[in-house]
Amino acid sequence: MFINIGTKLNNFHVLKKIGEGGMGEVYLAEDESLGRKVALKVLNPALTADSQFVERFKQEARVQASMSHTNIVQLYSFFIHEDKYIMALEYADGFTLKELIRKIGPIPEERTIKIFNQICEALQYAHDKNIVHRDIKPSNIMIDSQDRVKIMDFGIAKIMGDMGLTRTGAKVGTLYYMSPEQVMAKKDIDQRTDIYSLGITLFEMLSGRMPFHTDTESDYYVMDQIIKTDLPDPREHYPYISDEIISVLHKMTKKNRDDRFGDISEISIGSKVSVKPVINIYNRKQTINTKIDMILVEDGGFNRIHINWVGFKKRYFVMLSSFYIGKYQVTQKEWQDVMGNNPSHFKGDNRPVEQVSWYDAVEFCNKLSEKEGLTAAYILSGANLTCNWSANGYRLPTEAEWEYAARGGNKSRNYMYSGSNKARDVAWYGFFIGRQTHDVGTKSPNELGIYDMSGNVWEWCWDWYAGSYYKSSPSSNPKGPSSGSYRVLRGGSWSNGDGSCRVDNRDYNSPGNCYSYLGFRLVRTLS
Repeated sequence: MFINIGTKLNNFHVLKKIGEGGMGEVYLAEDESLGRKVALKVLNPALTADSQFVERFKQEARVQASMSHTNIVQLYSFFIHEDKYIMALEYADGFTLKELIRKIGPIPEERTIKIFNQICEALQYAHDKNIVHRDIKPSNIMIDSQDRVKIMDFGIAKIMGDMGLTRTGAKVGTLYYMSPEQVMAKKDIDQRTDIYSLGITLFEMLSGRMPFHTDTESDYYVMDQIIKTDLPDPREHYPYISDEIISVLHKMTKKNRDDRFGDISEISIGSKVSVKPVINIYNRKQTINTKIDMILVEDGGFNRIHINWVGFKKRYFVMLSSFYIGKYQVTQKEWQDVMGNNPSHFKGDNRPVEQVSWYDAVEFCNKLSEKEGLTAAYILSGANLTCNWSANGYRLPTEAEWEYAARGGNKSRNYMYSGSNKARDVAWYGFFIGRQTHDVGTKSPNELGIYDMSGNVWEWCWDWYAGSYYKSSPSSNPKGPSSGSYRVLRGGSWSNGDGSCRVDNRDYNSPGNCYSYLGFRLVRTLS
């Protein structure tokens, strides 16, 4: 660290380190004179010998000092302390837009518009002062608990018309969000590069993912995509996006900057749209209004526990790739909307659907996928049913995915039940609750915000059941035995005691059976 915690710099008492980057580190401090928290941005002392880095840091301070806008982080002061160059900035509490996307995946359109319009207002203000940010991306946008926006990090911002500190042929910015002209290191970069970068940010907000292939170490391959490849339709990954917002996104991200919006003020989404809808840009299928709330479960691992007949425990560690899982068990209303019937014994729109077999659940997954214009995960060839694991449609969780999500993913606190060591906090179970199901989401959620993974109804998983499977299971993304007589059930139900509701408890049933304690929840592959 460049500064020791507890140090006092001028009137600022350093509390903790909160960030770092190539140019320096950021600390949370308290302005003891004014009684407010600030962010101290400190230039890496190793760079102070290079006059260009020092001048760039000073330029950032000058740019920040020239702006005062509710959606832009404000500069309070700039000073030098023991040869360290330091900016005291407004402390933006909350989380970055990148963190929000990683947590929840696609951001619903109404919320996206609220956030997007604030970013537009801030960029319009900066552009009116001839300031181009040049590094607009979700990790440079802070969001508070009420979705109020603060744009940060004008470290590579440029005054339009000033060749400034950028060397000829030098690319500046974050590659995946760069405009084609930034990638090609053109000299006359203007406000339209921010419009393009904001378009990529909008795509990520709407779809929960980047528009380009990111699983490569080749910068050249990524640059080639940016310059030559049109953006895919974000509705391939999240269908609930209007034609109007797609039209705006399409124009913001044109390869030729002359074809983009010329100014932020021309962009308007929400109450009105500034361009006519682009019809069939992407040839997409029609969608319906069915919506399943999904939670992103980020990649990680956990120990599966096998208990033999004498009670000896053995642990088998498995790793899982990221995936989306239903926030709730599939409800009767959701089933009715797709299947046109309700087989449940305990009726109620918001109660989990039950009396559904494993085969029924698989059929529901494919029908919902088809109606939302997604690729069905399940393929039936004669009597042979297989799963396309790369499909973007709905499917049942593997047993490993189910347990990892129930345990809280990489936020796990190792609870006995999904979200607590007390079953009654998180689960509807046992005959004392009235011998029936209850509305989903009425108990406390687990660490990831997922409800009812303990209790209410047993949940079908994809896997065939084998008592000794853990011993031979792959250590990465296991999908169960290749065959069997029974399918795995997880989570316990209203008809069981609390022991059945433990996150490590396993059960099974014939895939054709239908009972009032059998239901399911959905998963989607993170493509």
